[in-house]
Amino acid sequence: MCIFYVTLGNGNVILLEILSLIYTVYIMIKCIVFLPYYNIFENCIESCKMAAVSLSILIFLFANLLDNATVIAHFNIILQPIAIYMVCRIIKRRYLKLKECKDIPKNQYEFELKYRDLLTNPNLEDKTQVLSLFKRFSEMCHFQKNKLFAIWEFNFCFHVIKDERLARVKLSKISKNSSSLEGDAYEWKIFNWLCANKKLIFFSDINYLTYLMELSSVRAKDEELCYIVIDLEGEFSQRKPRIERIVDLVDHISDSIGIIKKGYKNIAEKHKTTETLELYAGFLGDILGNYDEADQIASKKNGMSVYNQRNEDKRLEKYGRDIATMLISCSDESFGNILYINEKAIQILKTSLIPSQELKFTNFLPAPYDVLHLKLAKDFLTNCSSTDLEDHKRLFFEDQRGYIMECNLLIKLTAFHDSAYFLVSFQQKKKDHQLAIVSQEGIIQSHTELFPYYVGQEKKLLKNKNLSDLIPALSIEKMQDYEPWITIWETRELAFIKIPKKIKSIVVYLLIVAYNEEEISKWKTGEAQEQLDMISDQDVENNEESYSDKRERKRAEIKCHSIGEVTFSMKSIDKTETDIFTQNMDSSMMKDQKEHERSLDEEHSKPTLSKKSNFY
Repeated sequence: MCIFYVTLGNGNVILLEILSLIYTVYIMIKCIVFLPYYNIFENCIESCKMAAVSLSILIFLFANLLDNATVIAHFNIILQPIAIYMVCRIIKRRYLKLKECKDIPKNQYEFELKYRDLLTNPNLEDKTQVLSLFKRFSEMCHFQKNKLFAIWEFNFCFHVIKDERLARVKLSKISKNSSSLEGDAYEWKIFNWLCANKKLIFFSDINYLTYLMELSSVRAKDEELCYIVIDLEGEFSQRKPRIERIVDLVDHISDSIGIIKKGYKNIAEKHKTTETLELYAGFLGDILGNYDEADQIASKKNGMSVYNQRNEDKRLEKYGRDIATMLISCSDESFGNILYINEKAIQILKTSLIPSQELKFTNFLPAPYDVLHLKLAKDFLTNCSSTDLEDHKRLFFEDQRGYIMECNLLIKLTAFHDSAYFLVSFQQKKKDHQLAIVSQEGIIQSHTELFPYYVGQEKKLLKNKNLSDLIPALSIEKMQDYEPWITIWETRELAFIKIPKKIKSIVVYLLIVAYNEEEISKWKTGEAQEQLDMISDQDVENNEESYSDKRERKRAEIKCHSIGEVTFSMKSIDKTETDIFTQNMDSSMMKDQKEHERSLDEEHSKPTLSKKSNFY
């Protein structure tokens, strides 16, 4: 209305009042139809306000036409209460009509109005039905690629379900949706809110993912610096070096050193791990030549290593250098690709491969586990009501040599900004038996490294061999499930046990070769089968907040001392900055040790990976 007044002025008051009347009536109708507030009282106030303004403008217009000012006072006193009463009655009828309406919503606004009670009800017993509702409507053609759906899912998961991980995963879908003014505004607002509220990031998987992203960014700049230095050396080796080129490269190197050093320092300060301290010390010593400062940081790293070795809680960590970890992409273009794999995972999988477009998670899964894995993972990403993969507590991995191993597995679906990832951590299980995956026809599809030795074969890999050709007396079809088939091998008793496994429509058998007397005895008495049946009951409940998550939350609440920014140059780096950093590391380590150990060590003593079990 201000725009109308400025443009039209006093020259055409009638036109100004008509345009203002149209605008206020339009806003009032929008408020009544879409009910912008979740509280009926607020919707009544907003609608009544617009109705009162519209009626006042109408009365002014009528008074101008009659050239009678007394009409304004009389009509306002008589008509305003009636108009307000009618608007309130209309809004109440609007609410009743929404509850009685059984029509399918035609747009996202009708969807939100129809199911508003479900979206905001914190006492809803089955919250998964709301998520399935989102999925069903998002598949409809007129709802597809709508950013508001992802935003509503985020709000529901974050504020109603109170599941921050799931909320972030739902929000990651927003990058796939089409752009709109309203959706883009909400997207910008939510991402800025998440970045501003650092205390929200206290879960171990989200914290570790944040660490990986920040570290990869700094390492990319570090790698770029190496190429710049090579270019500088190449320029110096020329017969006629270009002074302008050398000056540009030196300036670029100087700026990059300051950025990289600050990045490594911030990561080491924020995450406080031996890996970050090692990288920071290496950059100071190898690149900058500041060996005194590097030695100070290295001593802090060594002290933290000793502390971690002595601390019993270290083995409870889900992620880190001592736990095999892989980061799996969930984007449409590279779904299933391994984006990051740490040294521990490389050692277990016996691979020298580095993350690339060709390196997929299914490369390390034996048949038939690799057949439907990507499809099931995509279905889980689309339909998930939790970020824990309950059916994957244990899994077989196949190393680069072709041997399988049984691993305890922890898979978390998590997200960083607008991208979702599977964060996989695993530990190899130590077994006193060997096993093979055998098809219904008796074909060996994969096996452990020492399996050929216990079936009397010198050949190391027995893939695609028929079990009957190796042991003529043993027939996979005639063996009874879970019943040990006993034989004597080199004066030693061996037990072959067949365990059926159904992977969707594919049936395979796990053939266990037990050579431990105690284990063979358990199979004979049926005790081993009872333990096998109880494996699912031994897993830690996924909805229980883990010990490591509580530690991360406590750690997030501990405030770190702020360190002032210092300008850097190639010639000199202020030694005071490193001294302040090391002092802060000392104080923060002491705080961490006292605070979270005192409050949490008494609560839990169980591992965060799956509990121990004797059989798959």
